Amino acid sequence: MKLKDVNLYKMLPAFMKADKFDKLLAEGTSNLFQKLAVDMDRAVIVGHIDDLNEAELDQLAHDWNIFWYLKSATLQQKREFIKDAPLVFSKLGTVWAVERVMNNYLPESELKEWFDYGGEPHYFRFITNNTDILRTDIDAFLFVLEKIKRKSQWLDGIILELRAKGTMYPGVGFIEESTDTFSFLV
Repeated sequence: MKLKDVNLYKMLPAFMKADKFDKLLAEGTSNLFQKLAVDMDRAVIVGHIDDLNEAELDQLAHDWNIFWYLKSATLQQKREFIKDAPLVFSKLGTVWAVERVMNNYLPESELKEWFDYGGEPHYFRFITNNTDILRTDIDAFLFVLEKIKRKSQWLDGIILELRAKGTMYPGVGFIEESTDTFSFLV
């Protein structure tokens, strides 16, 4: 017998089936077991996300209503979205949730709120040093960002910080200029 098909009322002896309390208890417990069976199936899937193919991941994201999931993402990004979904749902709208999801698209990215950079209230900036943002579909990136951020927050900008290695030779120089005025008698 499968847990999702449990019907404890059918298992009751005949003398207990006549009692209303026993009947309600058996039906309630059966419903509880059936709901637990669905959760257990979900838990079994979570342990094997790395083994699922792309079509299965798309279907799983649809079934779990992961609304920031994009079918155009890479296979590894899709797996990360599904693995992170329970935590992101529990913290949706927070800086942590936005950074977590956006780091799946652009690793090594950071969200700065307005008070961190001296901006206007209710604004934030997304800062990254990952040059993949130049090759990323920015519309898809903004679509996902809009889905997971707080509705009272507004994107101030996406800043790409470029770092370079090299030698710099600072120096100081002086340029002296003078202007002389000459008067001629005519």
